[in-house]
Amino acid sequence: MRQQWLSLGGLVATAFILSGCAGFGVDDAYRQPSFDHQSTRLTGITWTGVNGSSQVKLTNPNAYRLPITEFAAQLWLDGEPWIDLGTPTLNGLAARSSTTLEFDWTVTAAGLLQRARDAYAAGEANLELKLQPTLSVPVLGARQLDWSHDFTVPVPKSPQVSLADWRVEDIGFTSLTLALDLVVTNPNRFGLATGPFDVGIEADGRSLSRMSLSEMDIGAGVTQRQTTEVSLGFGGLGVSLLEALRSGEWPSNLGMNWSGTMRSPDLGLDLPSLTGSISQ
Repeated sequence: MRQQWLSLGGLVATAFILSGCAGFGVDDAYRQPSFDHQSTRLTGITWTGVNGSSQVKLTNPNAYRLPITEFAAQLWLDGEPWIDLGTPTLNGLAARSSTTLEFDWTVTAAGLLQRARDAYAAGEANLELKLQPTLSVPVLGARQLDWSHDFTVPVPKSPQVSLADWRVEDIGFTSLTLALDLVVTNPNRFGLATGPFDVGIEADGRSLSRMSLSEMDIGAGVTQRQTTEVSLGFGGLGVSLLEALRSGEWPSNLGMNWSGTMRSPDLGLDLPSLTGSISQ
């Protein structure tokens, strides 16, 4: 019986504190916790998407602890929920204290193609980090907070390499030297710094020759042109090379490929090595 009276007394005391004197309601004794966006940054990037992290500080200004019964954390796209970030391991807010929460997220190009083709085409997506914790406030009951923060992430796309022009620089009895004008286009909304590009020419699955392009700094949406030379032996390619010289068209049986390493100075991140075909 004594324990029941103590429990009842504690409830009455809490209600009294929250109620206060006449004209001072229980709502006046509760101050809503506040959110403070600390940072949002990219932690990694591939050719298929980006990884990132957002930090948010949640402050309880009240003189009592606020238990958390639910916590919805999501990334929204175009005004609708898109990616569920899971529930933070936080069961309450201590009195008059702040807690920093960290949310890791991943945005994939494939996901954007399914949900927002315009964002993929634009090369960036406007996202909204939305947090909705539900608090258990003494006497008042459940109170849901609703906070959001907007930010933009890039959508990575592979550089494009194409053969703009070619010409004969020298011709001998067994081989000829070609000058190749190659164009490298950066379709991204961020700049790229490349290492030397390795360029190869092949026919029927066998390598005929390899060359390289110098390092490049290519701004967002910028195209750069480089000229390199390659020597090709006539061998079994004699007929196709002669036809190419007559028509001015690159031989259809000669394929070209490229590979290289890249990083983004704008984002401060390295990108994975990449291999691709050269369009003609």
